[in-house]
Amino acid sequence: MFNYKAIALIVGIVVVDVAVYIFLGMLLVRYDDFYTTEKGEYWEWSSLSDLDKLVIVSLNLCNLLNIVLIASLAFRFIKRFTGRTRMDSVL
Repeated sequence: MFNYKAIALIVGIVVVDVAVYIFLGMLLVRYDDFYTTEKGEYWEWSSLSDLDKLVIVSLNLCNLLNIVLIASLAFRFIKRFTGRTRMDSVL
């Protein structure tokens, strides 16, 4: 059903996705390490530096992209699966 190129592409995409999450997660740890109460309330937007704001927005965009891709793959799988069962029941 799948060829080796498709499997390698899927594995590559997953590895890059995990690497992006690890990188963004490490940048989020930076906020915890350098936070002081003088900057304001913890995780308040005004207490974040520009880099921290960029990391949070990037992480949320990655989450949104992953949700859309997973929903799209699930829809394709369900559509293919239900299409085959209907054809099997007719024959």
